Amino acid sequence: MPEQLLNESTWTFINSFAPWLAGIGSILAVIGALYLARRNDEIRLKMKATVGTVFGYIPNKPPYEEEVVHISITNLGRRTAIVDKVYFKCGFFKKQYMILMPSAHSQSSRIPTRLNDGGAASYIYNLNDFDPNFTSMATMYLNGFPLWLKALSLKACVHTSIERNYVSRLSKELRLRFLNRARELAKNNVGKEDK
Repeated sequence: MPEQLLNESTWTFINSFAPWLAGIGSILAVIGALYLARRNDEIRLKMKATVGTVFGYIPNKPPYEEEVVHISITNLGRRTAIVDKVYFKCGFFKKQYMILMPSAHSQSSRIPTRLNDGGAASYIYNLNDFDPNFTSMATMYLNGFPLWLKALSLKACVHTSIERNYVSRLSKELRLRFLNRARELAKNNVGKEDK
């Protein structure tokens, strides 16, 4: 039985697929090469927004530390990117935006910032200066509940000179800070209404 199945006509039929498979392999190789070439031409930015602590030392003065909001951006592509705006976005359907002014912090990058291949920028905002902005955004959030669900939609964003926006989720610490601030404001508003 096996000898009848593997006769000359059967092998001819099996071998007829070889050119097709080789052709498909060549097409996939070309598609892969074009994809990688195009990918290198795109601007690719990696972002992270979190809360951190900056430690400093000034001669003849005691060391200091301050809590800050830290937004870091790294250029992972080969093209130069120019960051001209940093902002927060919130809302799933109706979007709300809070554009950040350039930071006065001495260790913060300036806006606009040119990022070459592998270049990085850090936007640092003192938390005491940043909280009033968080308060205004938290106030916007009080329209509707649940607050924790709305907090998930809060994103840090950068805008580049080629009109592209790059978005990143906030770290858990920064998101919780916003959420707690929003809850405080909601509680205060309820207290005022009771009076």
